[in-house]
Amino acid sequence: MNRILFHFFLIIGCLHLLPVAAQKMYQWEIYPSYHNSQKNVSSKGKVYSLCNNDLISYQPADQELYLYDKTNLLNEFQISFIKYNEEVKKLIIVYSDGNIDILRDDETVINIPQYKDKNINNKDINGVNVVGKYALLSTGFGVVMLDLEQEIITNTYTLDVKTNAATIYKNSIYAATSSGVYRGDRTQNLLDKSNWKKLVSHYLTELLVFDGNLYGNNTSASLFRLNAAGNDFIATDEKKVNIFQVSNGVMIAANSSNIYIFQKANQRTAIAQSNSFTDISYSNGTYWMSMGYAGLQPYKLSSQNKLEAIGEAIVPNSPVRNYFNFINYTGSRLLAVGGSLNYNGVKYDGTVMYYDDGKWTNFQDGNEIATATKVPYINTVNMAQDPRDPNHHFVTSARMGLYEFQNGQLLKHYSCDNSRLVSINPNDVLKRQYVSTAGAIYDRDNNLWFINNQVDTIINIIKADGSWVKIYDEKLKGLPTFDFIMFDQKNRVWINSRRYQPGMYMLDYNGTMSDDSDDQSIFRSSITNQDGTTYTPDVFYCMTEDKNGEIWVGTNLGLFVISNPDEFMSNSFHYTQIKVPRNDGTNYADYLLNNTSVTCIAVDGANRKWIGTTSGVYLVSADGLETIYHFTVDNSPLISNNINSIAIDPATGRVMIATDKGLVAYNNDASEPEESLEKSGVLAYPNPVKPDYNGYITIKGLTANSSVKITSSNGQLITSGTSNGGIFTWNGRNKQGKRVASGVYSVMATDEEGKESVVTKIIMIR
Repeated sequence: MNRILFHFFLIIGCLHLLPVAAQKMYQWEIYPSYHNSQKNVSSKGKVYSLCNNDLISYQPADQELYLYDKTNLLNEFQISFIKYNEEVKKLIIVYSDGNIDILRDDETVINIPQYKDKNINNKDINGVNVVGKYALLSTGFGVVMLDLEQEIITNTYTLDVKTNAATIYKNSIYAATSSGVYRGDRTQNLLDKSNWKKLVSHYLTELLVFDGNLYGNNTSASLFRLNAAGNDFIATDEKKVNIFQVSNGVMIAANSSNIYIFQKANQRTAIAQSNSFTDISYSNGTYWMSMGYAGLQPYKLSSQNKLEAIGEAIVPNSPVRNYFNFINYTGSRLLAVGGSLNYNGVKYDGTVMYYDDGKWTNFQDGNEIATATKVPYINTVNMAQDPRDPNHHFVTSARMGLYEFQNGQLLKHYSCDNSRLVSINPNDVLKRQYVSTAGAIYDRDNNLWFINNQVDTIINIIKADGSWVKIYDEKLKGLPTFDFIMFDQKNRVWINSRRYQPGMYMLDYNGTMSDDSDDQSIFRSSITNQDGTTYTPDVFYCMTEDKNGEIWVGTNLGLFVISNPDEFMSNSFHYTQIKVPRNDGTNYADYLLNNTSVTCIAVDGANRKWIGTTSGVYLVSADGLETIYHFTVDNSPLISNNINSIAIDPATGRVMIATDKGLVAYNNDASEPEESLEKSGVLAYPNPVKPDYNGYITIKGLTANSSVKITSSNGQLITSGTSNGGIFTWNGRNKQGKRVASGVYSVMATDEEGKESVVTKIIMIR
């Protein structure tokens, strides 16, 4: 195996491929996309690359790759700029919200949040330059200067004009703005904007100092160099440069057909070479090319004056994009699609992938699919895996029909021209391609159910034998945004209409999909609770059935429960809003998550509810009366408060949380319970517990509500409790909160009926 790839897989194993026996309970993991190398900068021993706004580094000398995220050194998510300062040997990292990290060469980080926290209207950062020991941030109002040696913001220069780039040259600060280039003599008080003088009216987007000269760039015109008199920028021969960087003593300027490598101001190598690079840096004879989804690729300059690729491109195994509209587990495999049902011009590249056994599998490239189908491959919104073949999948899209995949490659595209799907605009030649599908799911008989929105017949089924069935219901005719399909414990069909006539639909088809004579159905657009209060939500986001057969519904007005689904068609039916007592000495209570947008709900092995909202993630008890956690970006590594979807690994209990900025996971203390203690093979891990381990010890493989006792070798009770689904956790301490001594500890578990007991051992080494 190539050593680059070997080190990559080794590191991925350390970061994300955590076997059950090594998962750290109550800790977070982040799954950033490290595809799509956009920018890169080189130090003398390392190259850093921004990939989908996430950061990687690679050391060529020992071929080590390192992946950074918010749980791993960094303080934020979504990086806008990186620049390496060779003088102080530090990388400045600027995030989209204005937060700043400084990454030192010893892999420690200092955070500088002052600019992010500054109370100003426009915090946009348009560019970052490093010169000497300084970093200069170009903002919507002027220039912010950081001393990277002291790791502080030293000055903020307000020019009251959008600034594209800034640098220091001959003891003056030059600022390229939307109205021209300004110069400020550092011997004067530059906090007074009257001391800044407009030098020229040239519009420049970049400024760099190289070999004693000041260069500027206008990507639509040419490079410019400040003349000897210092009063004008003169155009050079290099035109329409879209890559411009000084890297380890070399200046690089490039466009799609030419690369110019400057060894000195008046000494350059011109390479006529067609390329699709987005950035180039240089270090120790190697040119590092950011090549989008092709990765970060090293190149050498050949004797024929061409840049030639060497070795393998660096493309870490990860999600192809940070797009996660919907996720769900099929067995141990996490299926994920990234798209949007929002038709208001929102177009996400078609994104289909799954995560299994610590590895991401990304489906066929979207450009190839668009070429093959002759329609844009966008807004994939749902995904179903064939129960009979784990390599066979169907994917729905908000506008472009139904896609069938085999081994991650497109097998067939279903449209209004080659299937029973119907277009939203069947009589418009230009818009016949608009075939809106959603809600793919297999039933217990291996029939694929899915939605064809905004047409006469919404519910479509591809039977196990390949034939098609449609279920017509006048109540659904023409509705545009049905989203998910769910089968309850009695095999009834539930579908949520997200918006534009939002509501909940239930169909009891009595197991005869081809015979509608015995069908019963109802569509409810309003909600009346147990107190007689009526709501008309604008959005019905989701529904989930819990282990007691209750259906929890998320809307923009809060959380509602269908306590008895059998009564949903009854005229006397009402929803339940959970009332949480205030416990303040009164009899008052508040509705759980009232007027909170509840976007998704998942049920863990202990029947607790993980509730995604637009203000973070809530974990509530099985009955909803206790809020156990409320995770936000401010109190956890959660990368966004806008939650799209939640799925829970049934075996490990890991909670996967899809946000509008990417995917994170929380190692939960509840998994699906086993049916029998005798057959489960109860496991304790880590085991043995070594002296340097301070985390929780997990006992896995229990039945629901197992009674667990942990005793010392002399029979003394150390702790006891009840399992959450199939898991019980112990912090390695006694009832007084002290860490227990070295020894062998017994774990005794009894099932809920008291009929079975099992013993396993935990070895503590202190």
